Amino acid sequence: MVIMARNGMAGQDRGRGPTGEVRPGAGLGSNRRDGHRRTDVAVVDDEQSVHRLARDMFAADGKGFALQTYTSGEQALERIPSELPAVVLMDIGMPGMSGIECTRHLIARLPDLRVVMFTGRSDKDSILQSIMAGACGFITKPSSTGHLIRAVIDAGNDLLALCPAAQRVVGEFLHGIGRAFGPGALSQREHEVMLCLARGMKHKDIAKSLGVSSATVHAHLATIYKKLDAHDRSEARRIFLRLYGGG
Repeated sequence: MVIMARNGMAGQDRGRGPTGEVRPGAGLGSNRRDGHRRTDVAVVDDEQSVHRLARDMFAADGKGFALQTYTSGEQALERIPSELPAVVLMDIGMPGMSGIECTRHLIARLPDLRVVMFTGRSDKDSILQSIMAGACGFITKPSSTGHLIRAVIDAGNDLLALCPAAQRVVGEFLHGIGRAFGPGALSQREHEVMLCLARGMKHKDIAKSLGVSSATVHAHLATIYKKLDAHDRSEARRIFLRLYGGG
């Protein structure tokens, strides 16, 4: 299943801060005629029951979600570029193109796209392959309405959205990541900042964990983005995991 939240502002900056961080609430929706924010959500799944469930869940929330459905990864890959979504919740096991393969292709074409896997799988390989493909979250089915909507909002704000099983797998993976050395490599402190970032920690939590100020964290991130040639947290996270985690 794929669920995506469209920002309705093609080609524009989604409210990034000075270091590329997406500010809370930025890029999550377009303005409705009544002045409220609307989040467009699209579902891609071969099972109509999933479409109906998603409609019920997002309609029950009452916060202005609009839904679009797709029936395959191939269809999503063809149509998503014109939909310009902000967030995608994607199933892994679909006929034809898998959700992981679809994610990889989508991120290559739409680097700002936020993908959260929404799947019945919870094995280590599925979790790590999804993150390496560019997903910024991993939520297992079944999930409550509140958890699913929270995942969409967190992903839209450039934060990780991980279920407990995915948190454990990603944490263990990051614990084994070593430093790289040489020209352009991250310093020890920059490496520590990226490990925190890859765990989905917010700037204030990174600062508290490392015993530094938030301004210092922002300064480190500005340097990290330049070294990794990244524009925001999600892109930096993907590049960091690929370079330092052997992905």
